[in-house]
Amino acid sequence: MNALVIPVAAASALSAAILLPVGAFEDMLIIPMFEGVVLLSSVFALLTAVGRFPRGPGLSLLCCGGAIASLALLAEPTLVSRLFGASGRPLVIAGVKMAPLMYARIGVGVFLVATAAMIVWARRAERSVGYLIRSVLAFAPALIVLLLTPIPKPSFLAPLDRVTDAIASAPLVVGLVLTVVAFFLVLGLVSAGGHCLIRSFEVGRLDDEAGSENNAGGAGAAPARASAAGT
Repeated sequence: MNALVIPVAAASALSAAILLPVGAFEDMLIIPMFEGVVLLSSVFALLTAVGRFPRGPGLSLLCCGGAIASLALLAEPTLVSRLFGASGRPLVIAGVKMAPLMYARIGVGVFLVATAAMIVWARRAERSVGYLIRSVLAFAPALIVLLLTPIPKPSFLAPLDRVTDAIASAPLVVGLVLTVVAFFLVLGLVSAGGHCLIRSFEVGRLDDEAGSENNAGGAGAAPARASAAGT
């Protein structure tokens, strides 16, 4: 994973280092601020990849990837608007549209977050995978139920609106019953899925092995102290 993180983080840092002064020159004060954070996040991701944070590489990459992807969404307003079929004013710096770069930044962020998750899951894969599968089995039906409700959806999910309209046209009592059942069903599934997802990361914590070794050492030392006291 580190062999992939290094060039990705380096490319992200280089792009931020270029855009930071350009944005300042274009009198777009918010862009240099965003690029400064992206530059720092990319540098920290690079340092993590070369082993400067051995006790918390997963958390470090998670924070870096989350910051890079979030700032890309905030900097380019058309990313979200296009997803929901709306129009927006694109970000243009020095006559160049920034949408392709921001799409790439989101990809960088997702890659770093996925790498962070893989690092933690790989420590005790046999236990983490089990919890991960359970979380997916819980989240999947919850997502389906949510998509059938009248919430904003991406344009490619527009056909689901037909099912939503059919449910909305049902009698009032039927609609109330379906709403209550769907609410508690989604609440239970999301709670179960979130618990299993958190547990899939918890079982890969670094201090678990040290704690188990200390407990084993303490358990072995107790009889030794007892025998010494008896003699």
